[in-house]
Amino acid sequence: MKKRNVYLILFTVLLTMLTLLLPLAGCQRQVNAVEKQGKLLDYSVTGSKAGYEFPGLTWGLTSQQVLAVSKLESADVTDLAEQEKLQVKENITFNQPAVEASVLYVFSNDELIGVDLLVAAQDAEALSTICKSVSEQAKELLEKPDANSLDMLAKCDGDVKWLGEDGSSFAITLPTTQPNEDKVMVLSVRAPKN
Repeated sequence: MKKRNVYLILFTVLLTMLTLLLPLAGCQRQVNAVEKQGKLLDYSVTGSKAGYEFPGLTWGLTSQQVLAVSKLESADVTDLAEQEKLQVKENITFNQPAVEASVLYVFSNDELIGVDLLVAAQDAEALSTICKSVSEQAKELLEKPDANSLDMLAKCDGDVKWLGEDGSSFAITLPTTQPNEDKVMVLSVRAPKN
């Protein structure tokens, strides 16, 4: 009987500890925007020829509103005040293509006018893989670009740009072909120009 009571007490203590510790394990702060995975273009742009936007954000938001909507805190971003930009400190990991990207929010007079995703490639071969994947995604998601072609993008042979009827735009800019320069593809969404 004593042995049974000892097991019962141990079980009760263990159950109590688990009940107290499980809620604490769930209290870790999560930064929604930097943990997103999936297709790079699905995260980067929404819209059509009528107009382009960055998913989940509205043009004209203040920097504080962008942080709130993106579920970020001031500590999660680097404030590039002289350039009117906020850069998210942690990269986002995508699985199509398998890359990491840095997010840069662009403001004018504390109003959101653009978002850039900076996608770094380790070398020319990695950049080629990224170009092909992004080109395929663009064929599925967007219309024919207004500047250059998706075939050029697939070959890493030129920038592409889509212009919205409202004056907004979406562009994919490739790095220069200088051998020592960083291989950074930039996906830019811009608000309509007033």
